[in-house]
Amino acid sequence: MEPEKLKQFLSKAGMKPGHAARIRRELEKDARKKGDGEKGEEDEKEKKEKGSEFPWIKPPKDVEYEDEDGDVIKFCIEEGRLIKYVNGLRKVGENDTSGVVTKLYYSPPRLIEDQCYWGGNAPVSVFNDLAALADFARVRHYLPPSYVEFYDSDDDLIKYAVENNNIVKYVNGQKRVGDGKDTTGIVTKFYVYNSKYDGYKRVEDQQHWGGDMSCNDLRDLYSMTQLYQIPVHGYNIDNPDENSLYEGSEVDSEESSEEDDN
Repeated sequence: MEPEKLKQFLSKAGMKPGHAARIRRELEKDARKKGDGEKGEEDEKEKKEKGSEFPWIKPPKDVEYEDEDGDVIKFCIEEGRLIKYVNGLRKVGENDTSGVVTKLYYSPPRLIEDQCYWGGNAPVSVFNDLAALADFARVRHYLPPSYVEFYDSDDDLIKYAVENNNIVKYVNGQKRVGDGKDTTGIVTKFYVYNSKYDGYKRVEDQQHWGGDMSCNDLRDLYSMTQLYQIPVHGYNIDNPDENSLYEGSEVDSEESSEEDDN
């Protein structure tokens, strides 16, 4: 279709002239690809080298660190895939030299393993960047999230976010723990209670301020606490119903016992 006719057609359809120009460029690009197969292949190659089907999106930065075994580990994006290097060589598992990562597993507090369950303990500082790489390459992973956000039973917007290796609590956009006097938002301890709502738990900070959150969100929060080694009282991820605290009694007795020990 000629540019002017295309412009008139889109104008009748209620689209702005700028849209017509954009669509015309896309049509011309497709025509060039059909007329020149090699050019089309070059475009696909360029996309892969940039690591995305959307060339204007840059991949996250590479992640490199030394694990506790002394091996230098590097994760990066190559041709749109997540690649793992061990001491400068592509490697996943024991013998796979492709280096292509298809899954990442996490075990508390800092163990990262590939799909073959090979890996080691990594510094806390690399987890968020590695999760971003995995998300970019669409690799399934079980790394702790960098934040959990939800509305509690009081309709407050609660967010727990990782900041400077701490878990910081936001209530309706403001850093806050307890009654609001502590505006650092840094949570040093969590308490988990049974909730009157099915599929929910009541979660409180160290000053016993909190609300109900879903068990799915609580699992994500729990993995964050495992990584940053923040105590969680009354929660067992393998059997969440059995070990939840009941309102008042267990917390009071636990704190009393702690005072007696001191």
